[in-house]
Amino acid sequence: MSSVLVTGATGLVGANVCRLLVDRGHTVRALVRSLPGTDPLRDLGAELVLGDVTDSESLRRAGVGVDAVVHSAALIGGPGQDRDAFWAVNAQGSRNVLDVAPEGRTVLLATAELFAGLGSTITERSPLPEKGPTDPYGAAKRDAYEAGMERAAAGQHVSVVVPGGIYGPSPMVDRSFSENSYNRVIRGGIRGKLPQYVAFPAPWVYVDDVATVTVRAVEAGESGAQYLALGRPEDVATTARLINVASEVAGVDTRSEDLVIGPDNRDQIEQMFGPSLVEIAECDYPDPFFDDTGTREALGVTGTPLRDGLSALVDWMRAKGKL
Repeated sequence: MSSVLVTGATGLVGANVCRLLVDRGHTVRALVRSLPGTDPLRDLGAELVLGDVTDSESLRRAGVGVDAVVHSAALIGGPGQDRDAFWAVNAQGSRNVLDVAPEGRTVLLATAELFAGLGSTITERSPLPEKGPTDPYGAAKRDAYEAGMERAAAGQHVSVVVPGGIYGPSPMVDRSFSENSYNRVIRGGIRGKLPQYVAFPAPWVYVDDVATVTVRAVEAGESGAQYLALGRPEDVATTARLINVASEVAGVDTRSEDLVIGPDNRDQIEQMFGPSLVEIAECDYPDPFFDDTGTREALGVTGTPLRDGLSALVDWMRAKGKL
């Protein structure tokens, strides 16, 4: 058993990581920026500690005596990104987190966007593409990834988990439908509010699988390793296809279509979906998209089939009055 500080504990991944850590006998400190609405984390058995990744002193206080840190806090890309805000949280905030437990283990949550344009199947040994993302979200997340790997090369125990598009239930119900979340996209699609969605292939992953990879990286991960939490290769699909499978599972007739970027609609699509998704959509992608054999063998994890995960999400949304 170890003591683990989880940043971004109110988010979809962070809350599920807290739940799984507690289930596996670890002591959990959940970093939150404010206390209202965080009772579900306390009910799980997590200790709530006030702090912010942009405030290094609050992180130092929160991390006293911990054996490990899971860093899942981040601003998520969408329309109208403020470059300074994204850099402060996703880049500098990550560097602050790396200072919390220099003698312990740190697991950083990255994003599959970092490998867009790689041109070859993503594996645990894939390098980042020479040209990094230019959108505020992607650029800041790349800086955090590189900072983590630099620390690992210098001897600190740091590993990285690379998730795909994440969906699924959460102890923090309302927060799991936050702006730019894929839970919100799926629900909107089922309700018929997204007749089109910008087209690009994406790896879809059930949130329990991301939490499992993350917790096992805490327990048994190697320093300097990157682990893939991308779902199953056969479930890579456009967001419109994701919505359509969810609608089928939900038993509704609503459907979405792929919206392909062209010279006449690029600016309009960027206003609708934001620079991150447009930049991703304009990259070329390999087939297969990824091969996570290394992660499955190292950590003993398997991906949840897309239809099964979406069925669980739909049932949960209905049970919580969200659909």
